[in-house]
This record gives sequence, C-alpha cells and structure tokens, in this order.
Amino acid sequence: MENFASYFRQLTGISGEPFPWQAKLFERLKSGDVPRVVTLPTGMGKTSVMTVWLLALAEAPDAVPRRLIWVVNRRVVVDQATDEARNLAQRVEQIPELRQSLAALSIIGASQGVLGVSTLRGQLADNREWSRDPSRPAIAVGTVDIIGSRLLFSGYGDGPWYRPYHAGLLGQDALLVNDEAHLTPAFSTLIDTVAAWTTNSPGIKPVRSLKLSATLAGSDRWPESLDEDKEQPEFRKRFSAHKRLRLHTCADRARMHKKMVELAAADGAGRTLVFVQSPEDAAAIRTQIAKAVKSELVELLTGTLRGYERDRLAEGPVFQAFQQKTPPEQRCWLVATSAGEAGVNISADRLISDLDTADHLLQRFGRLNRFGETSGEAHVVHLEKPPKEPERLATLEYLRSLQDDTGSADVCPEALSSQPAPKEAWPPEPLTPRLEGWLLDIWSQTSLGQHAARPPVAPWLHGRQDGEPPQTELAWRWDAAELAKDGVSAEDRQEVLRRFPVLAHERLRDSTTRIKDKLANLPPGLQCLKVGRDGRVEAVTTGDAGDIEYCLLVLPVAAGSLVNGMFSPETADGGVRDVAEHTGDDRRRTRSHEPLDGNEWTEAWRVEIEPPEDAEDDVEPVTLYYWTARRKKGPDLDEVDLERHLKGVSRTAGDLGRRLGLASEIVAAMELAGLLHDQGKADPIWQRAMNGNMEKPLGKTKGGGRPGLLDGFRHEFKSVAMAGAAEDLALHLVAAHHGWSRPHFPLRAFDRRALKSSEQLSLECARRFSRLTRRYGHWGLAYLEALFKAGDGLASQEEQEMREQPEYA
Repeated sequence: MENFASYFRQLTGISGEPFPWQAKLFERLKSGDVPRVVTLPTGMGKTSVMTVWLLALAEAPDAVPRRLIWVVNRRVVVDQATDEARNLAQRVEQIPELRQSLAALSIIGASQGVLGVSTLRGQLADNREWSRDPSRPAIAVGTVDIIGSRLLFSGYGDGPWYRPYHAGLLGQDALLVNDEAHLTPAFSTLIDTVAAWTTNSPGIKPVRSLKLSATLAGSDRWPESLDEDKEQPEFRKRFSAHKRLRLHTCADRARMHKKMVELAAADGAGRTLVFVQSPEDAAAIRTQIAKAVKSELVELLTGTLRGYERDRLAEGPVFQAFQQKTPPEQRCWLVATSAGEAGVNISADRLISDLDTADHLLQRFGRLNRFGETSGEAHVVHLEKPPKEPERLATLEYLRSLQDDTGSADVCPEALSSQPAPKEAWPPEPLTPRLEGWLLDIWSQTSLGQHAARPPVAPWLHGRQDGEPPQTELAWRWDAAELAKDGVSAEDRQEVLRRFPVLAHERLRDSTTRIKDKLANLPPGLQCLKVGRDGRVEAVTTGDAGDIEYCLLVLPVAAGSLVNGMFSPETADGGVRDVAEHTGDDRRRTRSHEPLDGNEWTEAWRVEIEPPEDAEDDVEPVTLYYWTARRKKGPDLDEVDLERHLKGVSRTAGDLGRRLGLASEIVAAMELAGLLHDQGKADPIWQRAMNGNMEKPLGKTKGGGRPGLLDGFRHEFKSVAMAGAAEDLALHLVAAHHGWSRPHFPLRAFDRRALKSSEQLSLECARRFSRLTRRYGHWGLAYLEALFKAGDGLASQEEQEMREQPEYA
C-alpha cells in the first residue's frame, strides 16, 4: 500500500510520520507473518496495532484475519481500547478509497459501517457488530474471562446456540491480541496453544495470536531493534522522556507511608500518582494526602473497588486529567494498587511507589511523563530491612545499580532498555494446566449443557500462582434479605438471579480472608444469598455462610458500607447503594413491590413470599416483581414461503463462504445445507403449531402460534431425516443450526411417529459430529456452523427488508 503513511495519519489523527515499527508491522501482517510477541516501551503507540491491522486487511484480505480480538484484563482498559476502536471506525468512513476496499469484503457492504466494533465485558450487552456478519471486518474488545470462556466453548452468559458460534469466530480467521500479556501468562499460553491447533483446518484461515507488552522478554520478541524508530522525533521524545528516580529508606512501615504522603504533598508536580500494594494502605494514604493538601482532587483506584465506583472514577475529573498529555491547571492525585499499572492510558508528573518486583515497577515508571511533554520525578520508598522475597531483593539491587554519582537514576525507556532488569527480579509464572484434546472434546459438546464431567475453564484462563489467595465477590441488593427468607423456594431464588443477574458493575472482589474478617464484624445473622462455584443459589446468613471461596454473596444494603469505594463492616449513610438497575446499556430493568405500567415494562419473574406461621394476623404476603423494559415492537412480518426462505439461505450462505475464501467443497456444502435446513418445517406438526399452511408450507409465520403443540419436536432433526443421503458437513450444518447435535438431540426432539428410526438418526448425528470434529478441528467445525447460522440470520434479515416491495407479495 503506497499510501500507508497517509492513511495511517488520517486514521490516527497524528501530524507526523508513522513510527518505523508500525510500517514494518504493516508489511509483516499483509504478508501473513504475525509476530508472536511485540515488545515496545510504554507510550510508544501499541494500540495503533488496530490501525495497522485494518490497513493490512484492506491491502491483503486473503492473508489477514477478518476479526481483531483485543484482550485486556482491566475494565478501565477495555473501555479505553473500545474508544480507540470506535474512533478508528468513524475515521475510516471519511476515507472513500479505504472505505470502498473494506466494504467489498462484507456481504452487507457499507450499509452498517465498514468496521464493526463490540465491547465484551461482564456489564455490557454484546451489540453483535463483531459476529452478525463474519465477513465484515470487526474489532471486539474484551476481558480475559469473557473472551477466554467463549474461546473454550463455555462463554459466560452464553447458551447452547451461542457457545459454538462464539468459539468458532474467535478460534478461526481472527487475530487474538493479548495486551499487557505479561499480566496474563496463563491466557498467553492458552492462545498460543489454540493457534497451534487451528493451523491445519482445510480451506479455513487459522487464528493467529500476538502478545503486546512493554516488559516481556524472550528470543521471539519483535522488533529486534528500535534504531530506526529512535530517529523519528516523536518516538525519540517519548523514548528519552525525562524520568529521574530517587530511592528513600525508612525504618518502619508507618514512617514509609508518612514519607510517601510528604512526597505527594510537596510542591512542583501537577499530577501525582502513588502506587502501593495493599488496598488498605492505598485507602489510608489517600485519606492522609487529601488532609495534607486540603483538596478534593485525590482519588483512589484499587482492584477491590466495586465496578460501579470504578466506572465513575474513570469518568471523573481527576482520572481525565491523568489522561491528558500536559498537566492540568489544578493539582490532582491518584492513589492506586496494581489495578492502575498496566494498559491504563494515564500520565503523571510525579510518581511515588513502594518497592515491588521489576515487572510492576517498570509498568509504573511507564505511567510517568508518558508522552515526554513534561519533567518526571520518580520515588521508590522502601524499608531499611532487606526484603525477604528474592524477587524484591533482586529488584532493589537492580534499582541501586542504575544510580549515578548524584544518587538518582534515569528510568526513561531508553535507559531501561539498555540495562534491563535481571530475570531474578521477575516473579515466577503461575502454574497453568495443559490444554488437552479430551478437554476440548468435552467443552465442545455444548448441547449437553452443564454436567459433572465438564470442568470450569477458569484455571486455563488464569492459572494459579503458589500462595495466591482465594477470592470472594460481594454485591448489595435491597431485595436480598427478602429472597433469603424461608418462604422463598430455591427455584425462585435461582430464577431471579437468572433473569435479573448480578452484573459486573455490582460486584466487589477481594481476598476471601479479608471478606471473612469484615463479615465477622457485621451484626450477626444478616440474611443474604450465596451463589456457589457451581452457580447454585442458597440462602445463608453472614455469620454462617460456609465455604465462600470463589463464591458471590448478595448482601442486603444495610450490610456495612463502602468507604473510599471499598467494603467496610461499619454501616454509614444508610448502607450501600443498590446499583443493580444502573445497567449502563439498553438492558433496562427494575424491581418493585407493586405491578408497573405494562406499556413500558414486561414482567420477567414474580416471587410471592408468605408471612411466617408465627407472624401477626395483619401481616400481608409480600410480592416481588422483576421487570425488563418492553422491547420496541418491530414491524409485523409477512408470512415467508418455505421454499423462498430455503433458497435465500442457500444463496446467502454460499456468498458468505466465497467472500471468506472457503474451499469450493465447503461452499457447496453450505449451499446444500441452506436448501435442506428448514425442510422439517413442512411437517404437519410444525405447520399446525405455528399457524402455517398445510398446502404451501411456510418458513416463517405471523403471530406466535402455539409452540406447546410441538411438544419438543425439532424441525432441524426432521430436516436431517428428510435429507436422505448427503455430504456429512451439509447434514451437520442442518442438524446443528439451532444449537443441537453437539453431539446429541434430546428424546423429546424425536419424531414420535418414528421413534426407532429417530433413535438411529440421533446416534448418527453424534457420530457425524465426531467425524467432522476430527476432520476440521474443534474450532474449524464451530466456525463453519457459525458461518451457516450467520447466513441464515442475514437471509432472514433480507427477507424482512424486502417484505414491502411489490414483487415480494
């Protein structure tokens, strides 16, 4: 692409030339050569990998993955990366030539924008821009938990239809970018393994993995040299940004914290960033700094903050000031634990830190004078007594080795890259289980649902560090105590939390030990709900909750309070604010003791609580209502002729396969599956139940029909029975297009008029699933299913758009 530099400037908004490493990465990507590890100093534009990928895709769509999946392990960073992707999507619309090239890749063209952008994290609903049309270039930004669970056929919040769909689109024809990969070594190992296992699927582009980090070492790191980049003025300014470090020794921890407060309150710096390891220490130091400087512009960022407070912090004036290149008019302070280190796009003028291992300190130094616009001063405060941990001791010796005759050290990226920290200053990698083929065999059998032989995927996403404390989550709801009463059934509790789930912004996570200590100081016997590791909901009390490791406790709002955003057993100001209804997206929901206006709300669930037997006679039963916003009613759909629908899906699925460069035999199978997939709807059972037409079968009908008359009958199972002899892949796509046949169909799906042949057909569906998994791989088969499902959906969408055209009647 001759215009790479010009396009890059337009897409990023920079005025100068791209960095040389960005131009080199463009050349590598468009040739299909993806580096395993990209190691760059903090502040050198790692998020521009999104732009480089998009330009490479426009230049060489046959060699470059269609989707970029950006994975980070911090909610704040997910939102920042999403903003970068959305800005990119907006700017590409203003470049006609580039827009035209990218629009040609998608079967929907540019009608919905040429670049889809989706955010995949616990609180936000998936807008499906990344997945509705797999031929459309797209960026999905998400957390390790959401992306990783979906990659392993176990998507948190996904049902049996979506689990293989998401696994297929993440595990094929995608570039998995693991940002700040040194923080998630287990996930890095996982995506390397997945990439190695998806390279041999015939006719399908494999998944590729790319790790981004400022600190990863190894022989496969890229770029090998930054000599050319150093000649570029903007790169040089950031690479050699002024950052001077001084070490301070204190006799004990109290004096150490006092020294940190003194340094933070000193004149000179516009933005002061303080790092400590303990959330309790961070909260105490934040209070002391606010008192010393007599300012409200002192904020706290820890991993133990509830999601709601963490999101409000990111939107506030202090955090916004740290995101600017230059200091604000008013001084401000941010006190953080490691939650503020990596990937967070903030810059300080003064940095104060306790002693930690080299990986943490290097990330913290990267938040100081990040863009080379100011003068940065760094301070590391430590105890006189040498640290017991060998990694911290090695880090301290390393920092001392950097000092010059003045007693200070240069910690700019250039100086640190020329004298890197020794291996002894880094913590050992966590223990990580191996990804075995038999595990994928179990996880990929998504139609079976949750069962005892299906292990949770979390250990493969995060690993386990020796000595790492177990975690517990808390949430607060005003209805928790009522749901915990004896008059509520276990089924009702389970259903409430299924239909009104505890979202990420409601949750506070901390070590189980600290949570237990604080719960012990609450008034005894407070009723609450406990969601176990297996998802089972039970009523407990705060003093007798049993094993709560890796569990969620839903507490009444009067159970303690939030001080500096963190859980305190002392109740103040009415307790903890219930934020369950602040969803932050279009999933509006509410709860009440009375019925609500039916025009705005739809009742999702109702719980009726009878008073206890020893209650006074005038005590009335209590009813809890759970509501979701009524969906906007779309236009009434006309009836769709079955034959027209089958031909439309065949055409769309084939077009999708060709645009994605699939082998001709795969495209043929998708087209055949389109002609076969809904033939079972012609059966009188389906037509009668769905208000169809017995003489000229319909593929889609008006109204909801009477689904109860189906009695479990699955039209796709019947479609396979009607297909006769056909190629394995086509038959499986037919069988699996509603989430079944991975590997089974339930007994109720059988044709009750032919039970014996149905049993044989179901066994053959399972055998076919096994054969095709061996042929295409776990992710390859799921990918082909996803493409066919997408083709079905896109064809149905086209039918809806055509309904008002005269020739459609």
